[in-house]
Amino acid sequence: MRRYEKQDVNPLEVARQLQADSVLAGTIQRASDRIRVSMNLLRAQDGTSLWAETFDREMNNAFALQDDISLNVLKALNLTVTSQEKNRLITPPTKNAEAFDYYLRGK
Repeated sequence: MRRYEKQDVNPLEVARQLQADSVLAGTIQRASDRIRVSMNLLRAQDGTSLWAETFDREMNNAFALQDDISLNVLKALNLTVTSQEKNRLITPPTKNAEAFDYYLRGK
């Protein structure tokens, strides 16, 4: 997916090109110390929404937000993961929320 990161592309078309069954599309909005992430899991074949949710958090809870999104997508896909895989999904890249904020701004 990284090759599409800076392009304005249709997520369904990307899923079809990658021969994926589904694609997770979303938007991120930020206002002062709040962040809103809206996610939609779409079936690549026909664009049917399989799951959708909006998450609102304070920026100091960005890691908890990532955990919530990851775990909710797993549930929506009915995937079973090992505890090691689950830990990898919910382990933050850093414990320093300010450093992570700067990283996101840089991206």
